[in-house]
Amino acid sequence: MGVSPIASGNATIACAFVGLLDVEERVGDNPAFSPAATQFQECMIAAFGGTDLDVTHIYALRPVPSFPRHRRLAYRRRYASLVGDIPATLIGFVNFGPLKTITSGLTLFPRLLAWAWRERARPRVIMQYHLATPPAIVEVIAARMTGSHVIPIVADIQVPGSGLLPGTLTRRLEFGLQRRTLPLCDGLIVLTRRMVDDFAPRVAFVLMEGAVPAALLAPLPASRTPANGSVSAGQIFVLMYAGGLSALKGIPLLLSAFAMLKGDEYALWITGRGPLEGLVREAAAGDPRITYWGFPDQPELLQLYKLADALVNPHAATHESARYLFRSKLIEYLATGIPVVSTCSTREVGEICDHVAGVVPGDSAPDIAGQI
Repeated sequence: MGVSPIASGNATIACAFVGLLDVEERVGDNPAFSPAATQFQECMIAAFGGTDLDVTHIYALRPVPSFPRHRRLAYRRRYASLVGDIPATLIGFVNFGPLKTITSGLTLFPRLLAWAWRERARPRVIMQYHLATPPAIVEVIAARMTGSHVIPIVADIQVPGSGLLPGTLTRRLEFGLQRRTLPLCDGLIVLTRRMVDDFAPRVAFVLMEGAVPAALLAPLPASRTPANGSVSAGQIFVLMYAGGLSALKGIPLLLSAFAMLKGDEYALWITGRGPLEGLVREAAAGDPRITYWGFPDQPELLQLYKLADALVNPHAATHESARYLFRSKLIEYLATGIPVVSTCSTREVGEICDHVAGVVPGDSAPDIAGQI
C-alpha cells in the first residue's frame, strides 16, 4: 500500500499503537534505526485513518543500541510528535541488556491501562509492531484487564543464532516469550504465512504483502531510456542493491553472483550498512565495477534507483530466520517500476511476486547470475 496520513473521521474503534519510532534517532550513525521499519509503521498508521480504527495514541520505544554501544544508559518518558497530529509518548527505559525489555514493559503497562480508561466508551484494540521490546505479553495482560483486544503487526521474527541475532541466553528468552505470546493474541497481521503456521495456527490472521510510502509509488516513465545504456549497446548495465549488509540479507551471495558476470558492461552499486560493510568495501576495492555508496538518505536513494537498470534482492533462503522475515526491500523495489531479480526467501515471494519479478528458486549464486 502507498498512503499519506488520512483523517480518521467517524472511526468507531479506539486504537493504541505500540512501535519503534523516534525522529531524533534518525540522524547520525545509528545501527538500530531501520528506515524500512519506520517507513512501514508510518504507512500502517496513516492507512488506519481511512478505516474504522482511530489511532488515539502512539507509544514508542526509541530505536537505539544498548549501552555501552550507545552513549545513553537511561531514557526518560516524554511526549513527542511522530506521525501527523496523533498524540505520542516515547516510553522510558534503562538502556542496558535485558533491563531494556523489562523496564520498557513496566513503563508501558500503566499507560495502556490509563489509555483504556480514557477510551472506555467504545471498543478498543492495541496494535504493536515488534514483539520483543516492549514485550508483547504486556499488551496481552493490559487487554485482558481492560476488556480490550490485542492484534500485533508481526513484520518479522528473528531466530537467535540464525541470521541477525546472536544465540545468547537473553535473545533466546526473548524469542521464547514471543512464541508463547502469539497464541494469546486475539488476531495477527503477518507478513509471511509461516509465522501463523509455526507459532499460532489457531489465531485469526490477515496476510499483508507490505507497505511503502507514496513517494515510491511513482514508477519511472515507461519511455525511460536507461541512463547507463544497455548491454547490447556495449555500454554499462547497472545492477543495484539497497539494504542491510549481512549474510542473512544475501551480501556474500550477491558478490559471488556478480563475480560470475564477466565483462566491463556490468556495474554493481551497493548502499546500506551492517556487519559486512568491510566485505563490501573490500570487494569494491578489488573490482572497479563495484561502487559502495554508503548509507544515503531517501531522496538520494531514489535518485540512484532512477539510474539503475535492475534491482537485486539476494536475501538468503537457507537461514532459519528467513522464513519469518518481512520482504520490505522487495516490496520497495517493485514499487519503483524498475526490473527486479530476487531469491525466493519465503514461499510468498514465489506465490505473489513471480509474475512481476525474476524470482530465483532458493539462493544460488549461479541462478542469480543467470537470471540477471
